[in-house]
Amino acid sequence: MDNLSIRLDEDVRSLLVGRKNVLQCIVSGWPRPAVKWLMNGKELRNGDLNQTVSLEEEEIDGEQFSLSLHFSELNIRARHAVNFTCDAKNKYHTKRRDIQVSITCPPTLFKLTALSPRVESSEMDSKAPLPPTIVSSKVVKCGRAVKVEWSGLPPTAKSAISPITGYQVHLKSDSDDSNYLFNLSREERSHEFVGLKINAVYEVSLRGKNSKGFGLWTKEQLTIEE
Repeated sequence: MDNLSIRLDEDVRSLLVGRKNVLQCIVSGWPRPAVKWLMNGKELRNGDLNQTVSLEEEEIDGEQFSLSLHFSELNIRARHAVNFTCDAKNKYHTKRRDIQVSITCPPTLFKLTALSPRVESSEMDSKAPLPPTIVSSKVVKCGRAVKVEWSGLPPTAKSAISPITGYQVHLKSDSDDSNYLFNLSREERSHEFVGLKINAVYEVSLRGKNSKGFGLWTKEQLTIEE
Protein backbone atom coordinates (compact mmCIF):
# COMPACT_ATOMS: atom_id res chain seq x y z
CA MET A 1 0.00 0.00 0.00
CA ASP A 2 1.58 3.30 -1.14
CA ASN A 3 0.91 6.62 0.48
CA LEU A 4 -1.49 8.86 -1.39
CA SER A 5 0.16 11.89 -3.02
CA ILE A 6 -1.23 15.05 -4.63
CA ARG A 7 0.83 17.64 -6.51
CA LEU A 8 -0.22 20.97 -7.99
CA ASP A 9 2.05 23.12 -10.15
CA GLU A 10 1.34 26.14 -7.97
CA ASP A 11 -0.76 27.27 -5.00
CA VAL A 12 -1.80 30.59 -6.55
CA ARG A 13 -2.82 30.99 -10.18
CA SER A 14 -4.03 33.82 -12.42
CA LEU A 15 -6.46 32.91 -15.20
CA LEU A 16 -6.17 35.10 -18.29
CA VAL A 17 -9.35 36.39 -19.89
CA GLY A 18 -9.65 35.30 -23.53
CA ARG A 19 -6.99 32.59 -23.19
CA LYS A 20 -7.09 28.84 -22.63
CA ASN A 21 -6.63 28.06 -18.93
CA VAL A 22 -5.97 24.73 -17.23
CA LEU A 23 -5.54 23.67 -13.61
CA GLN A 24 -3.73 20.33 -13.33
CA CYS A 25 -3.70 17.99 -10.35
CA ILE A 26 -1.18 15.10 -10.40
CA VAL A 27 -2.00 12.14 -8.17
CA SER A 28 -0.40 8.84 -7.22
CA GLY A 29 -1.30 6.12 -4.72
CA TRP A 30 -2.50 2.56 -4.36
CA PRO A 31 -5.28 1.55 -4.44
CA ARG A 32 -5.88 4.02 -7.26
CA PRO A 33 -7.64 7.03 -5.77
CA ALA A 34 -10.80 8.71 -6.98
CA VAL A 35 -10.03 12.35 -7.83
CA LYS A 36 -12.30 15.35 -8.21
CA TRP A 37 -12.07 19.13 -8.42
CA LEU A 38 -14.02 21.33 -6.01
CA MET A 39 -14.92 25.00 -6.34
CA ASN A 40 -15.51 26.62 -2.97
CA GLY A 41 -16.11 23.14 -1.59
CA LYS A 42 -18.59 22.03 -4.27
CA GLU A 43 -17.68 19.30 -6.76
CA LEU A 44 -17.30 20.37 -10.39
CA ARG A 45 -18.49 18.22 -13.29
CA ASN A 46 -18.21 18.50 -17.05
CA GLY A 47 -20.32 21.36 -18.34
CA ASP A 48 -20.78 23.08 -14.99
CA LEU A 49 -20.84 26.89 -14.71
CA ASN A 50 -22.86 27.27 -17.91
CA GLN A 51 -20.60 25.03 -19.99
CA THR A 52 -17.42 26.95 -19.06
CA VAL A 53 -15.48 24.04 -17.48
CA SER A 54 -14.52 20.51 -18.49
CA LEU A 55 -12.51 17.70 -16.86
CA GLU A 56 -9.87 15.48 -18.47
CA GLU A 57 -8.03 12.54 -16.90
CA GLU A 58 -4.66 11.48 -18.34
CA GLU A 59 -2.13 8.76 -17.50
CA ILE A 60 1.39 10.09 -16.85
CA ASP A 61 3.29 6.89 -16.03
CA GLY A 62 2.67 3.62 -14.24
CA GLU A 63 2.25 5.36 -10.90
CA GLN A 64 0.90 8.85 -11.62
CA PHE A 65 -2.09 10.27 -13.43
CA SER A 66 -3.60 13.74 -13.68
CA LEU A 67 -7.05 15.28 -13.57
CA SER A 68 -7.10 18.61 -15.41
CA LEU A 69 -9.74 21.30 -15.08
CA HIS A 70 -10.14 23.21 -18.37
CA PHE A 71 -11.75 26.64 -18.65
CA SER A 72 -13.37 27.88 -21.85
CA GLU A 73 -11.12 30.57 -23.31
CA LEU A 74 -13.99 32.94 -24.09
CA ASN A 75 -15.90 32.57 -20.84
CA ILE A 76 -13.56 33.38 -17.97
CA ARG A 77 -15.54 35.53 -15.53
CA ALA A 78 -15.07 37.11 -12.13
CA ARG A 79 -16.97 34.18 -10.59
CA HIS A 80 -13.95 31.97 -11.33
CA ALA A 81 -11.80 34.04 -8.94
CA VAL A 82 -12.27 31.69 -5.99
CA ASN A 83 -10.64 28.78 -4.19
CA PHE A 84 -10.30 25.48 -6.10
CA THR A 85 -9.44 22.17 -4.44
CA CYS A 86 -8.09 18.90 -5.82
CA ASP A 87 -9.54 16.07 -3.75
CA ALA A 88 -8.12 12.51 -3.90
CA LYS A 89 -9.44 9.56 -1.91
CA ASN A 90 -8.87 5.82 -1.73
CA LYS A 91 -9.84 3.26 0.92
CA TYR A 92 -6.92 4.25 3.15
CA HIS A 93 -6.35 7.97 2.71
CA THR A 94 -7.98 11.26 1.75
CA LYS A 95 -5.89 14.24 0.70
CA ARG A 96 -6.65 17.71 -0.58
CA ARG A 97 -4.63 20.53 -2.12
CA ASP A 98 -5.95 24.06 -2.58
CA ILE A 99 -5.17 26.62 -5.27
CA GLN A 100 -6.28 30.25 -5.08
CA VAL A 101 -7.37 31.61 -8.46
CA SER A 102 -7.55 35.23 -9.60
CA ILE A 103 -8.69 36.70 -12.94
CA THR A 104 -6.41 39.04 -14.90
CA CYS A 105 -6.23 40.59 -18.35
CA PRO A 106 -3.76 39.04 -20.81
CA PRO A 107 -0.48 40.89 -21.46
CA THR A 108 -1.92 42.30 -24.67
CA LEU A 109 -2.60 45.98 -25.15
CA PHE A 110 -5.95 46.58 -26.82
CA LYS A 111 -6.24 49.75 -28.87
CA LEU A 112 -9.49 51.53 -29.59
CA THR A 113 -9.70 53.38 -32.88
CA ALA A 114 -12.42 56.03 -32.76
CA LEU A 115 -13.28 58.26 -35.71
CA SER A 116 -14.23 61.83 -34.85
CA PRO A 117 -17.85 62.08 -33.67
CA ARG A 118 -20.27 63.58 -36.16
CA VAL A 119 -23.82 64.93 -35.89
CA GLU A 120 -26.45 63.86 -38.41
CA SER A 121 -28.06 66.67 -40.37
CA SER A 122 -31.85 66.87 -40.49
CA GLU A 123 -34.77 69.01 -39.41
CA MET A 124 -35.65 68.98 -35.72
CA ASP A 125 -37.85 70.86 -33.28
CA SER A 126 -36.03 73.99 -32.11
CA LYS A 127 -36.88 73.05 -28.53
CA ALA A 128 -35.58 69.49 -28.82
CA PRO A 129 -32.26 68.90 -27.06
CA LEU A 130 -28.97 69.61 -28.76
CA PRO A 131 -26.80 66.60 -29.58
CA PRO A 132 -24.74 65.36 -26.60
CA THR A 133 -20.96 65.57 -26.86
CA ILE A 134 -19.02 62.29 -26.70
CA VAL A 135 -16.04 63.13 -24.49
CA SER A 136 -14.27 59.76 -24.32
CA SER A 137 -14.36 56.16 -25.51
CA LYS A 138 -12.09 53.55 -23.95
CA VAL A 139 -11.56 49.80 -23.80
CA VAL A 140 -12.46 48.12 -20.49
CA LYS A 141 -12.86 44.57 -19.15
CA CYS A 142 -9.82 43.14 -20.92
CA GLY A 143 -10.87 44.27 -24.37
CA ARG A 144 -14.36 42.76 -24.14
CA ALA A 145 -16.20 46.05 -23.61
CA VAL A 146 -16.09 49.71 -24.56
CA LYS A 147 -17.11 52.52 -22.21
CA VAL A 148 -18.49 55.66 -23.86
CA GLU A 149 -18.82 58.87 -21.82
CA TRP A 150 -20.63 62.06 -22.83
CA SER A 151 -21.57 65.50 -21.57
CA GLY A 152 -25.03 67.05 -21.57
CA LEU A 153 -26.20 70.39 -22.92
CA PRO A 154 -23.81 73.34 -23.13
CA PRO A 155 -24.51 75.78 -20.24
CA THR A 156 -25.56 78.55 -22.66
CA ALA A 157 -28.31 76.36 -24.12
CA LYS A 158 -29.95 75.24 -20.91
CA SER A 159 -32.15 78.29 -20.47
CA ALA A 160 -33.65 78.07 -23.97
CA ILE A 161 -34.28 74.34 -24.19
CA SER A 162 -36.50 72.10 -22.07
CA PRO A 163 -34.59 69.95 -19.56
CA ILE A 164 -33.24 66.59 -20.66
CA THR A 165 -35.44 63.70 -19.54
CA GLY A 166 -33.20 60.89 -20.78
CA TYR A 167 -30.83 59.56 -23.42
CA GLN A 168 -30.91 56.92 -26.11
CA VAL A 169 -27.77 54.99 -27.05
CA HIS A 170 -27.70 52.82 -30.17
CA LEU A 171 -25.02 50.28 -31.10
CA LYS A 172 -24.88 48.59 -34.48
CA SER A 173 -22.33 46.72 -36.55
CA ASP A 174 -22.32 45.17 -39.99
CA SER A 175 -19.35 43.05 -38.88
CA ASP A 176 -21.30 40.89 -36.42
CA ASP A 177 -24.96 41.97 -36.96
CA SER A 178 -25.14 43.78 -33.61
CA ASN A 179 -28.13 46.11 -33.24
CA TYR A 180 -28.99 47.30 -29.73
CA LEU A 181 -30.93 50.30 -28.41
CA PHE A 182 -30.64 51.43 -24.78
CA ASN A 183 -32.85 53.98 -23.00
CA LEU A 184 -30.98 55.69 -20.18
CA SER A 185 -31.92 58.12 -17.44
CA ARG A 186 -30.98 61.80 -17.57
CA GLU A 187 -28.46 61.31 -14.76
CA GLU A 188 -26.36 58.83 -16.72
CA ARG A 189 -23.31 60.12 -18.56
CA SER A 190 -21.71 56.83 -19.63
CA HIS A 191 -22.55 53.36 -20.91
CA GLU A 192 -20.58 50.13 -21.31
CA PHE A 193 -21.07 47.96 -24.38
CA VAL A 194 -20.08 44.39 -23.50
CA GLY A 195 -19.39 41.30 -25.59
CA LEU A 196 -17.74 43.23 -28.41
CA LYS A 197 -15.48 41.44 -30.86
CA ILE A 198 -11.90 42.26 -31.74
CA ASN A 199 -11.46 43.99 -35.14
CA ALA A 200 -15.20 44.42 -35.68
CA VAL A 201 -16.38 47.91 -36.66
CA TYR A 202 -19.17 49.42 -34.51
CA GLU A 203 -21.19 52.60 -34.79
CA VAL A 204 -22.32 54.20 -31.54
CA SER A 205 -25.13 56.75 -31.75
CA LEU A 206 -26.27 58.96 -28.89
CA ARG A 207 -29.11 61.46 -28.56
CA GLY A 208 -30.99 63.32 -25.85
CA LYS A 209 -34.70 63.44 -25.14
CA ASN A 210 -36.93 66.05 -23.52
CA SER A 211 -40.63 66.98 -23.46
CA LYS A 212 -40.41 68.13 -27.10
CA GLY A 213 -38.99 64.88 -28.40
CA PHE A 214 -35.61 63.51 -29.44
CA GLY A 215 -32.67 65.58 -30.59
CA LEU A 216 -30.19 64.75 -33.33
CA TRP A 217 -27.87 61.76 -33.10
CA THR A 218 -24.18 62.14 -32.33
CA LYS A 219 -22.39 59.23 -34.00
CA GLU A 220 -18.95 57.70 -33.51
CA GLN A 221 -17.29 54.74 -35.24
CA LEU A 222 -15.28 52.39 -33.00
CA THR A 223 -12.94 49.46 -33.66
CA ILE A 224 -11.12 47.39 -31.01
CA GLU A 225 -7.72 46.26 -32.27
CA GLU A 226 -5.36 43.76 -30.66
